[in-house]
Amino acid sequence: MSQKAPFDILDFTPSVALLANTGGHDWLLIPALLYTGIKNVALRVRMALNRGNPGSEYGERAVKSRVHLRAPVFLPGAACLTGRRRAGLRRGG
Repeated sequence: MSQKAPFDILDFTPSVALLANTGGHDWLLIPALLYTGIKNVALRVRMALNRGNPGSEYGERAVKSRVHLRAPVFLPGAACLTGRRRAGLRRGG
């Protein structure tokens, strides 16, 4: 679930995802925060929390929790190489 701020007044978008196995009582919780206040950059920090009993899907994972930080940079000229425009370039147009 992700919720953007009303009227796009904030540069932060929080989200949370939950994957749960009700039979084994194990779960994976992923809270995340996206920041888009820098032009052509989207900063995303995300934490994955695994919990479960020994022998369960998430309980047997080597890492119980981890943090990811992504900072993709979008180049202004790169948009012309995606989607329909890319197909047009292959035809010579």
